[in-house]
Amino acid sequence: MVGKDEAAIDRSPATSAADLHPPRDESHPSAFRTVESPDPWRARRRRRTDDRPTPRERRRRIRVGPQDVGESDARPGVDRIRTHQRTVHADRTDRGVESGEDPLRLAERVGQEDRGPARGGVLPPPGVHPFEHGARIRPAIDGKAEGALGEQGVARDHLERLRGRIGLALVVAGHAEDLGVAFDADLGRTEDVPRGMETHPTLPELDRRPPVDRGPFEILREPDPHHVEGAFAGEISPAPRGRMIRMGVGDHGQGDGTPGIDVKAPGFTPESVDGRFQEHLRGHAPMLGDSLPPASFGGGRFRRHRPLRPRRDFRRIRIRAANRPHHPSVSRRGASATTDPGSAHASDGRRRRSNEMQRRMETTTTFHRARAVLLATIATTVGGAGAAENLLENGSFESGFEGWTITGPVSIGNDAHQGTQAARLEPGSGQTAEVSQWIEDLTPRGRYTIAARIRTTDRLVPPILGVRNGAQIGKAHGWVAIDDENRWLERRFEVHVDDDATAFEVYLQGWQTDRDAVVEFDSVRAWEGRQPPPEADPGEPPWAEAPVITIVPDAGESLLRNPGFDEPDGGAWALGLNATIDEVDAVPTLRLLSTADTSRTSQPLDLLLPPDGEWTISVDVRTDPDVVGTVYFTGADEFLVTRSFTNTDWETIELDIQTGDRWLRQGKLTLENWKNQPGSAWFRNVRFTARGDEWSPTVESPPARTSEVFFDDFSDGTLDPERWLISGKAWGGDNGGVAPDNVILVEDFDDGEPIIALRLEAHGDIYSGDLEHNGRRTRVGAAIATRDYYASGRYEVRARVAPEYGTCTAFWPFHYIDHRMGEAEYWHEPNPRRNTEIDWEFPTDLAGSDTGNFSFTKARTNSWGGQFGGEGGEHKGRKVLTDEFGKPLDLATEALDGRYHTFTIEWRSGSDLGDEAINRDDVGSVRWLLDGRLVDELHDVEFGQGNVPFRAARFWLGTWFPAAGYAGDVGWTGNPDFDTTAAHIAWVRITPFDEPRDQWVDETVPNLAWAGPDEYPASIDPIESITADINLDGRVDGGDLAILLAAWNTALAEADLDGSGRVDGGDLARLLADWTMP
Repeated sequence: MVGKDEAAIDRSPATSAADLHPPRDESHPSAFRTVESPDPWRARRRRRTDDRPTPRERRRRIRVGPQDVGESDARPGVDRIRTHQRTVHADRTDRGVESGEDPLRLAERVGQEDRGPARGGVLPPPGVHPFEHGARIRPAIDGKAEGALGEQGVARDHLERLRGRIGLALVVAGHAEDLGVAFDADLGRTEDVPRGMETHPTLPELDRRPPVDRGPFEILREPDPHHVEGAFAGEISPAPRGRMIRMGVGDHGQGDGTPGIDVKAPGFTPESVDGRFQEHLRGHAPMLGDSLPPASFGGGRFRRHRPLRPRRDFRRIRIRAANRPHHPSVSRRGASATTDPGSAHASDGRRRRSNEMQRRMETTTTFHRARAVLLATIATTVGGAGAAENLLENGSFESGFEGWTITGPVSIGNDAHQGTQAARLEPGSGQTAEVSQWIEDLTPRGRYTIAARIRTTDRLVPPILGVRNGAQIGKAHGWVAIDDENRWLERRFEVHVDDDATAFEVYLQGWQTDRDAVVEFDSVRAWEGRQPPPEADPGEPPWAEAPVITIVPDAGESLLRNPGFDEPDGGAWALGLNATIDEVDAVPTLRLLSTADTSRTSQPLDLLLPPDGEWTISVDVRTDPDVVGTVYFTGADEFLVTRSFTNTDWETIELDIQTGDRWLRQGKLTLENWKNQPGSAWFRNVRFTARGDEWSPTVESPPARTSEVFFDDFSDGTLDPERWLISGKAWGGDNGGVAPDNVILVEDFDDGEPIIALRLEAHGDIYSGDLEHNGRRTRVGAAIATRDYYASGRYEVRARVAPEYGTCTAFWPFHYIDHRMGEAEYWHEPNPRRNTEIDWEFPTDLAGSDTGNFSFTKARTNSWGGQFGGEGGEHKGRKVLTDEFGKPLDLATEALDGRYHTFTIEWRSGSDLGDEAINRDDVGSVRWLLDGRLVDELHDVEFGQGNVPFRAARFWLGTWFPAAGYAGDVGWTGNPDFDTTAAHIAWVRITPFDEPRDQWVDETVPNLAWAGPDEYPASIDPIESITADINLDGRVDGGDLAILLAAWNTALAEADLDGSGRVDGGDLARLLADWTMP
């Protein structure tokens, strides 16, 4: 996120923190209102844990696979997160359209002013079911558009292939201008580079756009993006990005004018000319994952995908392109490694984002007997890739509406993105405008990419690009940002043909509206297979890549990113007014020029510095004569260390940082030249080195794969910060979120046995205590999550639920991604969000005729597979709970009587054929069990996009408040008319299944709004563990017996239960006495 710079240096800034990475039902009360605590790391009052002794080290990790997360490699360096706007949405009520149906999206709060019925009576567009596919109608906001075509024609005559490493055959139409235009549209994915290559910086400068309001489908109430500023700031250091090339070749000679021909002249036959010329282009080779399809054009005869089209005189062109190797990444041990840009999981440790990796690609084309123009987009991978045929007829509308079916007020406009004509739609009150075309002869179960350029005069009337009737899942893209009105924007997504279909319908739509608006479409394309991602239009800044994740550093690593100012745009440094990076004596140097305004540059520290720590920050500095420069480091609670200098020759100055008896939060280093001084201050070679005991919520990036069993029964009287995180987020509507102070360790009994339980407290509407969180005392819950990530496996929680209506007790694996425009995955779905989640939630109703009839005999069993864009496409289970005799089981009554139950999620991700989970050879499933009895079951689909997750997730447990309105109640758990309630957790066990489809990838923002280690609950006296629980899994069973028998007649201490010095019959008797009954 981008933090607000302080106005003065004598105190730490108050920082707003919006939740960019929530597990469900995100909401936001106002675009410019702080929704999190000003300091999410800071305790509101002195904690019970301030004087807590060091936790006892009682736990042993049991290795059940080749990896052991208890043993970690050296930690990589510290990086920073800079989030971009509009990545997390607000989830407002729909009023009557399953308004409370979205559970567990940990997002910001929504105030009362954001709730209410949908405006207007507009229905959703036909072909997309408003309940099942609503999330895909209104995707996330796009930013800048992709490259334009500046030339229209295609070559008429023969061009021959030169020698080269990779031959890409591109097919060009000879006599049919409509295919020529369509071909031209196919290639409109890159910069327009006639006779030359234009490169652009690839370090993203994130735009700070204002919040974007809702689109036209008010009845759906799909989430709004957020305008967020947060506690953690810093630029994003991107990975090298794929590049593409466009070239123009003309008969007018090299360097003369703009090539082009009259594409509207049917049967155009150019005169032949003699001679040759060569065109050399230099630039970047695209870096595309090997998931991309191979070249679509071979050396044989062209196969027509549309047999009903008239025959055409096709000519072939072959183009030579140099390969781009995989980009290197630095492993955790510092050795050079190779990471496939398309791979889901990089090798050991954290991926490093390097600067722009430039490599020359030389493309040579021989022009032979032609006066035409060739536009070619070359997209290379290791194996090669090429442009595909546009399956749509007349996608550029240069032949009017030939091939299209039109409905409503539709016409041809003459202000096109490409060529001279575009489709112009003018919807009115009660009148939808639509243009549609069927695509036939498709492959059942095949994947296709749909794309178009769109433009609107009113962002509340977005152009809708959709697919229906024959797709496995109907999808539509319809959203325009505030500052994107009247701009041509690229839209694209992928769709799968249903298993019994060979055609689907592409439609372009302007939905009925009372607003005076014009929506336009141009360059509509449909390709077979996955296509290379587009790039920003020429002259536009490159799109943002995925953020770099800050993790726990190793001793000796830099705590700053770009400490030597090697990135010209500053990278993680926030360059202020008159701040530039120049080369001085061949060394990158920051220059701050004083004018009527102060010039400063700063970088936040996305880590916590532990108590009793000492660090030294050193900087090489100098000033112009009579200029005073300053370096200062600030933190929470008015922490400040500052040093000024006036030397005109280079000197090194140092700042000594000492944390004393507290954890230091919100650290920030600032370099400054105060206003109205006669010159500049200069800075270079900033050093701020880690000791190795700094703290970050995230240990590895991407998360480390593990097959180790996780078990915690809290019997040592602590909640271990090495294993658990405590959340301070807010989500779910009008509430105060979840507070670290509501996480407490208490003594309890489970089936007559003394235990230490984790109490997750919740405060209702009549709460009378003094705890305040996020500015609220009421509707404040509690939540924790595992620090590590786990994929397929058995998740078991022994618990008593919170027995009051209005609050939700939940257990859920959760992983959340907001892809950015610089990531290929952004273009695979109408919405860039990928939500991975499986829920147990109590209480609820059964929806339908049971709406509002809340009961603790009912539960929600939800699953989001993380393949759909947004949060749509989920499995929504609503089930009645029964006991072993088949009678309804009321969990509130059970909790009040002190009875614990075991809640289980069995998650099997299955396996696929290596095609990004599109075709499964072992179909995954999710099963929900209560005390071993099956409650609900979900099986994945054999192909396409399903609802069984495959990305590793943190496992959450919590009490929270669904408070966005539901059937006249506060939320879908009822009204919180109580003071205090709580869920109690006896133990948690995760047994990984380690299935082939499991993936370990980064979340977008995994570090936001977690409590610091000093905000954990006070420890209590431990209880004696069960002596015979040899493998520490919380029970005495066959696993322990196997260990004991294997150690028979040895002195193995773990199996010597009676302390006799030898494993024998006495130990066996002790084990059998403690045997855990099922």
